[in-house]
Amino acid sequence: MAQSNGFPSLVGELAQRKRLPATVPLQKTGMLLKLDRIDGTTKSLLSGVVKPGAVAYVQQYERTTVSYVGKGRARLNIQRVGGDAGRANGGQESQMVGTGEQVDIKSNQKHSLINPGKISCQFTAQFEPTWNANKSYYEFGKRRIPGSDVWFELKKSPTDDTPRVKYMVYGIGSAGAAGSVAAIEPGVEGFTEYNSTDKRTFTGLAGEGTLILNGQPQRFGKGDKLTINPKDQVRFVNDSKAIWLVDRRPADKKNFRPENLYYEVSRGKFIPASEVWFEVVLPK
Repeated sequence: MAQSNGFPSLVGELAQRKRLPATVPLQKTGMLLKLDRIDGTTKSLLSGVVKPGAVAYVQQYERTTVSYVGKGRARLNIQRVGGDAGRANGGQESQMVGTGEQVDIKSNQKHSLINPGKISCQFTAQFEPTWNANKSYYEFGKRRIPGSDVWFELKKSPTDDTPRVKYMVYGIGSAGAAGSVAAIEPGVEGFTEYNSTDKRTFTGLAGEGTLILNGQPQRFGKGDKLTINPKDQVRFVNDSKAIWLVDRRPADKKNFRPENLYYEVSRGKFIPASEVWFEVVLPK
């Protein structure tokens, strides 16, 4: 993860406002990711789905290589942008990837994932070293967006269209630990969650809502702080009229381990973070 102690710039800007909006301009992409495994700072493995008609955006990772492997019936179009690969083709080079086929993307190589068909494309992606918010960049429209300003909206599955809690990830220190800011829009209720091993600190950054801790609701807003112990169950409910931002960080700055964080995606059914999905959402 990233090696910065600062919040994402978008969070910092919202936290300074005297009057908060209900939401901020966002573009859902139709790109969904599932974090299968993190091996510290060494590498991470993700599963991905690109829906038909998904928004194409450019990705670039400094000092990080990415290996994509196709899955399922649909063929994924990986388009390299610029660099040596695209000089002979007007700055772009496309490659169709079928099941079991692998494409390796060098560090700093700009590229896009495109679904030209009518059914979802599936793939796995291995990042070496692990994805790092401060070394990741995304281009959409005329904007270049750092990884720490990208939102990831939690989903039960790739077909889940219900508005959910969004997260912005940032790094803590240099050992690979990461925190995240939960962005909860009015009317949104989060899944109940708990961490089986790690103590966490929650801090209100902007707005307010109802935080339910072990079944007990309490108001939680800007400046409030709460220690969440291992196995404490927490749920966010934004019953206000403005966006609500809550910082969530490990108390001991450990590496994030998705197998230790659980979400209740249906009544009484908790699944590890390695089994939930996140849709990539870009600020406009």
